Amino acid sequence: MIAAILRFIGYRFLNVSLIFDTIHRYPKDEYRRYRHDDPDETLRLTYPLSEDSLIVDVGGNTGDWATPMFCRYRCTIDIYEPHPVLAAICKRNFDRNPKVNLYQEALADSDGKLTLYGDGQNSSVFKTGRSYHIVEAKKASKVFNERYPRRIDLLKFNVEGAEYVILPELLENYDMTRIINIQIQFHNHVQGHEQMRKEILTKLSKTHRKTWGYDYIFENWERNQ
Repeated sequence: MIAAILRFIGYRFLNVSLIFDTIHRYPKDEYRRYRHDDPDETLRLTYPLSEDSLIVDVGGNTGDWATPMFCRYRCTIDIYEPHPVLAAICKRNFDRNPKVNLYQEALADSDGKLTLYGDGQNSSVFKTGRSYHIVEAKKASKVFNERYPRRIDLLKFNVEGAEYVILPELLENYDMTRIINIQIQFHNHVQGHEQMRKEILTKLSKTHRKTWGYDYIFENWERNQ
């Protein structure tokens, strides 16, 4: 009964603001198409998951997407959010939930330190500004090979442009067939984004197929059967 109530409340009330970060400038035609196809804003939440599933949320923010996903499926969720302000809020949100794990780490193509600019939801390594934080970075494939040697049911990326660094490293050094679904938001504020996105998707298409997508908003890739 409690699980049913959580799924009901999370699905209807907690997902209102998670679909679009209004700071981004989405392609207008794609935005209209998305809203037409998904007026209830549930596409990003709908997957064949259960309590035994594993979600890896890279760019977890305050847990705004992870919250309705947990309410729906009651599954294990690993959240990666390096920004100290956002991570602190996320930690409070899930402090007493043993199935949601927060890693205050940035994933990158090597171990080291990264500079994150900004304090808000759109903080990024690609932006400049007066406010910044130095955060711990870990090589993505090393983390994934150690923590996820078998299966990830859903991997979600919303990392403000860092997908162009993280995904190529994973594609080169991690067995992507371990991942069933990959939900990605590509960003168009990074120089050379069109060519980098093309190269990533060309490699990804060797193991996954696109099931739905809206350019530079969100898209989903499912493992080939």
